[in-house]
Amino acid sequence: MTWSSEASARAAAEAAIDALCRELAPTWRIADHGSSPLHWRVVSHPQARLPRQGWKIHLSCATIAFAEFIRHLTPWLANQRLSFKFPRDLDGVAFLNSGDAGIEQLGKIVTLYPAVDTQLNRLLDELDELLPTACGPEVPSDLQRRPGALSLRYGIFQAGQTIIDASGTHHHALRLANGELTVDRRCQRGRQPSGIRPPPACRPPQASALEIGQRVSLADLELMVVEHLNTSARGELYLALRLDDASTTLIKTARPGVGGIAPDDRAETRLAREAKLLARMSTKGLTPALYGSAVDRAGTDQWPMLAMQDVRAPTLGELPLEDMQRRLPDLANSLARLHRQGIVHGDITLNNALVTPTGIMLIDLEHASEAGKHVSPAGTPGFRAPESQRSGPA
Repeated sequence: MTWSSEASARAAAEAAIDALCRELAPTWRIADHGSSPLHWRVVSHPQARLPRQGWKIHLSCATIAFAEFIRHLTPWLANQRLSFKFPRDLDGVAFLNSGDAGIEQLGKIVTLYPAVDTQLNRLLDELDELLPTACGPEVPSDLQRRPGALSLRYGIFQAGQTIIDASGTHHHALRLANGELTVDRRCQRGRQPSGIRPPPACRPPQASALEIGQRVSLADLELMVVEHLNTSARGELYLALRLDDASTTLIKTARPGVGGIAPDDRAETRLAREAKLLARMSTKGLTPALYGSAVDRAGTDQWPMLAMQDVRAPTLGELPLEDMQRRLPDLANSLARLHRQGIVHGDITLNNALVTPTGIMLIDLEHASEAGKHVSPAGTPGFRAPESQRSGPA
């Protein structure tokens, strides 16, 4: 997607939001809250009573589909007496869906606040029929009615009582049916507060791609997952055993639906590009070797993944300062070799460079691209090159 098409997507989102607000005016109350990079547009019907707590309904969509999503929802929203909120621009949607707002905020594009629980089942049934095919990220803290499209969580609607923990931190509090207060937590795997009965036809989210002990087949490779190493909004990392020789390997996964405005900013697309570049570069000793991949999982409930060499070596950032400074020319040499192959890494940090006996090995190529290809802004804050702050050629 070029700069001009990204600008068109932003303009389409702005037009859809303006059309929704015109449909609601002058009866509804509309206000903006928040600060950059996420501004919320909060809408409430004058006859809608907002309780202090209840079931929040979250509607998800892919970032690039936001304008059509809002246009599709507008007639239905105008006929409801609901309070709801959504990002007031496409950059806010991308901030949520890319994971930059944190894993707890993934996929929460439109939030509905039913006035009474008796509305809940009707709203869920109507939305299940109304919403287009799921294409957004699953909300990890929610029970799923339709993964990637429709989910819900029990929580507070309005700030009220708080609980102070042992460290002195204040937490918003829910009141349970027995009168006790409990912290309003966004729990992974969709776990809800004790005693809160969920509506029917809802299930926990697929909170992780793989389970410990699970066997995985990639190409001709048979693996067994032995340890979960890391979770981020964009995916997960696992340690696995190769069943042919008992050596270790790493499995990297991409969380479906996560991504920004441009198609090349989707987690699945970045993982597929990383697999392609690893296959091309691993024989040159510049990157870990690629052992196998399954990056096209469209239409399935499986996460895209790749298996790569488990390189046991410290990163540049883990070295003492003098040793790290002494190895910086080796990093420059590896980058020069990468550039001679026509590849731009896109996310060079001290933690993305492994110090091996033969030189510096580069890892985390999910932001890498062939030189000259259009790429979206990416990289680790504090390490980004100035030209990577905007869309353009790599």
